[in-house]
Amino acid sequence: MPITDILKVFIDVFFKMLPAIEDAAGILAVLSFQAITVPAMEKMQQNVGNAVGHEYKEGPVFICNLAVLWSDVVDNTHMISFSHSLHKRLAREAGATGLNNDYIYMNYASLY
Repeated sequence: MPITDILKVFIDVFFKMLPAIEDAAGILAVLSFQAITVPAMEKMQQNVGNAVGHEYKEGPVFICNLAVLWSDVVDNTHMISFSHSLHKRLAREAGATGLNNDYIYMNYASLY
C-alpha cells in the first residue's frame, strides 16, 4: 500500500472518531504528519549513527501526531482516553498493511 493511502486512512479514522470528543469545552483537535526522509536518515548516520535508531534502508518514516486542546479539566479523562483509542486504532490500521512502526517520537509521546 502506498504511504499516501495509509495517510488517507488515518485521516478518515480521525474524522470518524472525532464526534466522540466534539462536546468538550474549548476543543481543538489536529492530526498532523511529519516525514523523516531517506536523505535525513542518511545524514543521521554520520558521526556514529542516530539517536532514534532508524536505518535509511528501511525507507522513510512518517510520524503521526495528535494534538488536542481543551479548556475544562473535567474532560481530561475523556480526552486522554480518546487519544489512546485513536493511537491504538491507527496502529492497528497501519499494522494491517505492514506499515506500522512501534517508534514513538519522544516529543509527541504524551502519556504513553
